[in-house]
Amino acid sequence: MAANSVAQPQGDQELPHLAKPATLGHKPMTEYVSPGKEEKAELAASLENEASKMSTTRVAVLLGIIWTMLVFPLLDETMIATLLAPISASFHSLSNLSWISTTYLIGMAASNPLSGHVADVFGRRYCLIGSGAIFVVGTLLCGLSSRLWVLLLGRSIQGFGSGVMQSVVSFIEADVVTLRNRGITEAVGGILFGVCLAVGGLYGGGINDTIGWKWAFFIQIPVTIVLAIGAWFLVEIPKKKSNISSLRRLDYVGGIAILFAIVLFQLGLQSGGNSRSWKSTLVLVSLPLSLFSFIVFLVWDIYFAKEPVLPMGLLRIRNIYLSSIFYLLNSMSYLTIEFYIAIYLQVLGHSTTAAGLRFIPQAFGAAASTMLAGILVKVTGKYYWLNILGQIFAVLSAALLLLLEISSPSWYPFVFLGISGVGFGISWVTVLMASLSSTTDDQQASVQSAGYFFRFTGMAIGMTISTAVFQKILKDGLWSSFGNEAGAGPLLNTLRTDFNAVQALPFPEKEKAQEDYMTALHVVFYIATAEAVLAAIASLFFKENDLPESLKEN
Repeated sequence: MAANSVAQPQGDQELPHLAKPATLGHKPMTEYVSPGKEEKAELAASLENEASKMSTTRVAVLLGIIWTMLVFPLLDETMIATLLAPISASFHSLSNLSWISTTYLIGMAASNPLSGHVADVFGRRYCLIGSGAIFVVGTLLCGLSSRLWVLLLGRSIQGFGSGVMQSVVSFIEADVVTLRNRGITEAVGGILFGVCLAVGGLYGGGINDTIGWKWAFFIQIPVTIVLAIGAWFLVEIPKKKSNISSLRRLDYVGGIAILFAIVLFQLGLQSGGNSRSWKSTLVLVSLPLSLFSFIVFLVWDIYFAKEPVLPMGLLRIRNIYLSSIFYLLNSMSYLTIEFYIAIYLQVLGHSTTAAGLRFIPQAFGAAASTMLAGILVKVTGKYYWLNILGQIFAVLSAALLLLLEISSPSWYPFVFLGISGVGFGISWVTVLMASLSSTTDDQQASVQSAGYFFRFTGMAIGMTISTAVFQKILKDGLWSSFGNEAGAGPLLNTLRTDFNAVQALPFPEKEKAQEDYMTALHVVFYIATAEAVLAAIASLFFKENDLPESLKEN
């Protein structure tokens, strides 16, 4: 990375990033006015001055340590996919699949409104270490959990720490490089993100098959502590000129309202037709309250919030609102595929390790395509047609899942997930470039914050919808196959809460149960394909913007 392309660390390799350091002259998140000539000159001078102080080696070491800190938070997003079977067996909770998988994501979404200002007030280093400590506490609770509610609490705390950590890392990275060169750094970050998401299942499965699923959490604790100590000595980013009073400007009302909307939506869909009747009081109250909370969120953020969760002004910009739609829908599709491919493999009788191995091609596909896309964006300064190619791979990989059957060749998942990785890797770079190139430098923090919000929210909502549909179809199918047998009630409950129970059935019954699972899985894959198609359509309307090569242009 050339010296004149760096200024000051800020980084995440994930989707959009949040607030930026005041030492670089950034404005508050709610100010959407481009800086004047004097401000631009001051900003450029500040960037060049910072660049001259920071060597390429120092930047590389800094980014290396903070990116490494993200390995376990990223693994935890998908690690749970191959751990669902053993966790379900421990807590008899497959019917609560949505809660096990989304409490982590809800915690991440809850952290979004707070991260930017907290990092400005207390500094990058303290927030990075603090978020690591929160993550460790949540991880410890997960490992020690003997009841489902303790696990869910631990996952939500983990998610909150992970969300803040990813945001702070993104702050540190974004000011290090020019927008044109961001293609390269985002490619490297995207490789880490894609590989961790893909390998999460293998990590969880491998640990479970050797020393038990709880150790998948325990192992993370000492490693995270060591990395946090390293970050303490390496992250020396000056605090933004802000004070405690700025925390009063945070959008607490909007953040709480959207959190309630997501949780109540999940509660209603998860309960309806599963543990409760669709006409039950719980369902009839939670779903309308979810809608009401969402309306409160919109009204508050549009008309009253000083520092809104969503930057409504920026969402009027073409590439910004299109990329937000893309992040929402693409995240819904991607995480649904990750989780339900793992379920498909375990229903067929694969061990958690064997299921995790199927995700290796996805990791390689994501790594190679992300780096190639980053290089192409840097060399050409273009992203539109490259994005089209990425969407073709993404939609194709989702559609191919519809071909999966009980008798499908064992190599199918390897190929399909490899194609998925390629689509993910290309989209990672191109969609981010489309959104960031549509704003001035002082607005990019808000754009990145919005991207995080839509990504986390999309994952949570996508898993909620797919799980509700999956459980409903599976329950009806199993009842149709086994409802007339003696003791059908306990048998059906066991088959829905423990994958191993399917494998223990005698052959004719086992085949029927697997077919019922496949019917439910196909419906979920149809939903994931539709979400991928809609996300791709949104990205077709991106505008091709120029990508500045220098910090002064940026």
